[in-house]
Amino acid sequence: MRNALWKAVHLVTIVLAVLLLTPATAVARCTGGLVNTLGSTGDDGCGGIYPAVGSAVAVAAALAVAAGHAVLSYARGGTSGEELGRADTTGRKVGTGAKTGIDPTPESIAHGTVRMEEHSGFVAETARVEAMGFTIVAVESDPSVAIRRIVGLAGETIRTDLEFRLRPGMRYLDLEHELGHINQLFDTNRFPAGPPPSEIVTPTRNSPKGYKRAFNQSGVLTINQNAVLEYHNRLQELLWLSERGVPPDVMREHLAGAEDWFDRYRKATSGRQGNRTVGWQRRHFGDLQELEQQVRSIRTHLWPWAR
Repeated sequence: MRNALWKAVHLVTIVLAVLLLTPATAVARCTGGLVNTLGSTGDDGCGGIYPAVGSAVAVAAALAVAAGHAVLSYARGGTSGEELGRADTTGRKVGTGAKTGIDPTPESIAHGTVRMEEHSGFVAETARVEAMGFTIVAVESDPSVAIRRIVGLAGETIRTDLEFRLRPGMRYLDLEHELGHINQLFDTNRFPAGPPPSEIVTPTRNSPKGYKRAFNQSGVLTINQNAVLEYHNRLQELLWLSERGVPPDVMREHLAGAEDWFDRYRKATSGRQGNRTVGWQRRHFGDLQELEQQVRSIRTHLWPWAR
């Protein structure tokens, strides 16, 4: 909210400066014989009260835009710079990229690189997720976890829809990555009040989906919080992949992914807005630094090729 108001003040300041300069320019044109502004024959270019009226209209419009920007930013629960796809028609989802699995062999099953449907743990894990209330949805895009909170006009929660979106034929280890997100979000030690939603919507008859984005998005994961969530999950992932002894190319892939999310995490926890993210991380993912140390210690000893 503070950033949104600052942007509004900044915009109004610029327009007020224009307000002061416009009458001065009009006077100069009247007295200095510049080309007239109205373009009609015999017009002296002063334009009567038009410069002042134009400035007043510009100020009023700018104030309206600035106020609207501030209100909308507050309603979204944060500034627009903290949003991650919150304005997307698909809503916010926690997820990552995935690759197609390979044929089942003792090694591919042990490493998790086999197609998820052909892994012995697939039926049990999907049954566990369904028992938690998730609906499993087949998608052609990347897999993800969606927590959709449906609210009434007064903001009261009507229900929460849970979707576990999986791409058929992807690797079992990519399924495990998404399971890691479910474990994070539904851990009552991390989120005693329940998992944060990925989107908040209200019912409507005017949409094929039957709902639309709610005005108040307070509580939805921000882009900075998502960076913490994803980086934490990838650190955990590196540890269990290392324990399995996955092939070097798989480990390089996940190391690169963790490093990419470390950069996003570092940006998310920097600057004035970063202080808020650091506080959120300490409350919900206080073990993150410990995971970093574990990954750092085994990386040098077990993955010399990854230096």
